[in-house]
Amino acid sequence: MPNFLSETCFGKTPMPSPSSMTQTDMSEITPSILLPFCSSALEAWRHRPDQASLREAALTAAQQAAGVIRAIPKAKREGDEFQAALALARIFIQSGLHDSGTSDAEQSQAATLRTQGWPGILASMVLVPAWSYSPALSYDDVPLWLWAQYTHYLFAAPVKPWASNVADAYAAHMKRSLEMLSRINEANRGSTAVRSSISAFLEQSGAETLANANSNLADCLALRGKLLTHAFALGPQNDPVALPREGRALKLGVCLPRLSDTPDVRAVLAFVEHLPPARF
Repeated sequence: MPNFLSETCFGKTPMPSPSSMTQTDMSEITPSILLPFCSSALEAWRHRPDQASLREAALTAAQQAAGVIRAIPKAKREGDEFQAALALARIFIQSGLHDSGTSDAEQSQAATLRTQGWPGILASMVLVPAWSYSPALSYDDVPLWLWAQYTHYLFAAPVKPWASNVADAYAAHMKRSLEMLSRINEANRGSTAVRSSISAFLEQSGAETLANANSNLADCLALRGKLLTHAFALGPQNDPVALPREGRALKLGVCLPRLSDTPDVRAVLAFVEHLPPARF
């Protein structure tokens, strides 16, 4: 396998790629050492996703990252290496590396890791997206202090969710996950762990993925609204009344972050096209 990591990230500095590290070398590798290698592997694959060797190198980096994270002592929950381990998991969660599917071996490996304490739970996040694994771990099975990171993982959407079957799988998963998050919010409202989990949830969008789904969209929106109402202690809300000037149609403005051909833009256009022309 090509030593693309040293070429893309470190110039002429002779640094080995994860795939070339020996068993002895790996026993000395820490999350902070592995983090730039994995970042470079993912960046190289993102620039040329059609090149099989780069995807294979990124998958190898994921396996190495999972192994390094799993080896962290359970009592080590602070310091630079602990933070590097969280960052290492996060880059794979957000990468979309496994959007095209995971193997039975990866699913089995992740299931085994989830039984091995918090290092195993964190390591499993590197290997299998939450939306592709059923059932997801309950919050009760995750340490309180890891809830925010787990929520990031739980609601992370596929990066390129253009296939409807992927969008449907994510929507079904999101509905189940919102139900879980709503339950812990109702049971532990105001706790630090719950507040951090809701903040992590709000950082995830998933809107484009849901726009492609054929089912569960309404349920997801209703659960999200219920969750936010409870989280921010909102009382009854009156629907705003917008009236046009006498004899005129109401002008409606639509704000979008972009006007490219994406699912969210298409959804808004469909909504606008079906507005009653007599009123708007």
